[in-house]
Amino acid sequence: MGHGHKQVHGHDTGHDDGHGGSGHGSAGHGSAGHGSTHGHGHDAGHGHSSGPSFGLLAIAVAVVAYVFGWASRPSQVTAMAYAQNAGPGYFEPLPAQGPVDSPVLVVEVLDFKCGACKARHGFVKRLLAEHGRSVRFAVRHLPFVHPIESERGAIASMAANRQGRFWDYSDMLFRNQDETWTDATLTGYAQRLGLDPVRFAADLRDPSLRSYVRKDKGAADAVDIRGTPTLIVNGRVVPEDALFREDPAVFRDMVAAARRATTELIASGLAVPEARARDASRHYRSGRDFPRLFMLNDVSDLKVDLRSL
Repeated sequence: MGHGHKQVHGHDTGHDDGHGGSGHGSAGHGSAGHGSTHGHGHDAGHGHSSGPSFGLLAIAVAVVAYVFGWASRPSQVTAMAYAQNAGPGYFEPLPAQGPVDSPVLVVEVLDFKCGACKARHGFVKRLLAEHGRSVRFAVRHLPFVHPIESERGAIASMAANRQGRFWDYSDMLFRNQDETWTDATLTGYAQRLGLDPVRFAADLRDPSLRSYVRKDKGAADAVDIRGTPTLIVNGRVVPEDALFREDPAVFRDMVAAARRATTELIASGLAVPEARARDASRHYRSGRDFPRLFMLNDVSDLKVDLRSL
């Protein structure tokens, strides 16, 4: 049984290809093992270290991560590098569905090139079908499995989001995960869904969407999200074994607990966004950083004052 795709972070001070931090690598795309590792080596500029000893060390680290599911804590340098490379803040609507005023916000962190994400996609869709009328669901991007195509797929999904088809396009990406994702291929998927291909192709090249995706990745690094898929219910991380067993009972219990806690906070006078964020800050290990980076940029939640949490 697979255990998702894991990240390994070191110190990275350079960006070699315009597609994120340097030194990206993956150790496999399947979901039968422990997934892929994502490394940022010590890099002063362009991300290409010479010599066989470095290569063997990198392979050894990747093998350890692959076999044991190990990953180190992400460094602040990595998170800062991505944040700086991302540019200005979010200006895009969060890809989300379900009632905006729900006391429960579920966040899925994914990579469209992650084999485990594809394997669990049907389960997540069943959860959406069961809870979608009472729970807010949102997706955040953590592209790392493929050094270029993971980010490209995330950007394409956001281009589809601009035409109101994020969820359908996500299905399309997972169905065609093994294909090479060129701009032409991704635009072809959009055409098959009936999207405006000219607008879609232009959005693929829009720097603000690349900025959005990189800011998502920086946020994941900052709050120590180490792999994909990760499912979070008001700050409560769904246990990995429950996710990979596809156990809906665990998810239901977590939703019920989040609803009870947030409803009590709402009854005390907090607005829904503040109540959700305060509940999450009590459960996620990074405290207020998680709701600040993962919950309060929903378009309806921008006026939340974090000082009240």
